Amino acid sequence: MNNLKEYKNVKKTIFSNLPFVVLFISFALLLNINFFRFSDDIKFFKVPVNIELGNYLIERYQTWSSRLLIDFLTVILVKVPKQCIIFILSLVYTLISYNISNLTNYDRKIVKNIVICSLMLFFPFWIERSAGIISTNVNYVFPVLFSLICLNYFIKLEKNDIKNKRFFIYILPFLIATDSEQITLVAFIGFITYFIYCKYSKKSPSRYLLMYFCLLIAKIFFIVLCPGNKLRYGKEIIDWYKEYNNFNFIYKIYIGITYSTGVLFANPYIIVLFSISIFILTLFKSKKKLFFLIALISFVLNLLLSLNCFNIGDYFWTKEPNYNFIIIIPILLFIVNFLLLVINFEKNWLIFVSIYVLGFLSHLLIAFSPTIYASSFRTGTILYFSFIILNYFCILKIFNILEDSSLISTRGE
Repeated sequence: MNNLKEYKNVKKTIFSNLPFVVLFISFALLLNINFFRFSDDIKFFKVPVNIELGNYLIERYQTWSSRLLIDFLTVILVKVPKQCIIFILSLVYTLISYNISNLTNYDRKIVKNIVICSLMLFFPFWIERSAGIISTNVNYVFPVLFSLICLNYFIKLEKNDIKNKRFFIYILPFLIATDSEQITLVAFIGFITYFIYCKYSKKSPSRYLLMYFCLLIAKIFFIVLCPGNKLRYGKEIIDWYKEYNNFNFIYKIYIGITYSTGVLFANPYIIVLFSISIFILTLFKSKKKLFFLIALISFVLNLLLSLNCFNIGDYFWTKEPNYNFIIIIPILLFIVNFLLLVINFEKNWLIFVSIYVLGFLSHLLIAFSPTIYASSFRTGTILYFSFIILNYFCILKIFNILEDSSLISTRGE
């Protein structure tokens, strides 16, 4: 009897995880078609993997970047054969979807896994080859994976669902994730938001979580004090954006908002899907006309920007130092979507608003770099993934509502 039960559980587990297998194969095929080494991949390939690698990383920290762990991984991976790299990258994207799936306790695993794997195919993976497919993925996609692994650990830690012995296992993934300045900003604001929430809800955060926060503070000092980051900043102004040094703080925020909008709507499928799912969710959740109007405004604005009606999108790509009223549109859209998340997620609104806001802040940080335009779409990686996560939760919430209404009608009969 026990053997039969175990067999059924194994069969159920295999069946529910089939979407990840399909996703892995899909990414492997796509990467195989689009795989080629160039730019930074070739530069890192020339670095020898011996005693000189240590000297190279020290020199990088002194003259160029604080991303020592990311650079170390890149040097190793660029020397790996093509098929092995395709396997690794496909596995990374699959593990990202798996970790996003684990963020919710939705009962029907096969459904939630199909949803997240389908959404992952909307991710514009081709942007992760702009500086070399290996270098770009290691710099932007790997930190997302490791941050999601740590996030799942932190959630279990706060729920006391995990052994404290695992504390040390997640230190390395945490350090790799926070090698990315964008992830570091997101993590810092995320920690602060959670600590404020704990204070007002009279809850004490885990001491292990506080240790990771201290580790994050140390990492911030490591990044800020890096002499290479300062030298690179000056060099990139000369190489990429000579006018940048004349911009004040307000104008940097302005180009950050417009450029973030341009990056997001240049690959509009994720944001359009979000506008559709949040619109449907609002219709199901509330019958108030005001909420319907807010959802309609969000849908129309998203659609107009996605279709680049009246050449609106052109305003979001200009490097000219000139303010334009068109900035009202993305600000209005941001506020409207913010309100919709609060309306639809009620008690848990802070979580989803945080995902939404932190996604934008991660890209707004690029406004304080002279490579804001030169870095192109790859800097929007976290922004794209934040909308994939929001889409995921919106769709599952719609399914929950449909199941509840179906259950009620069945009982009524």
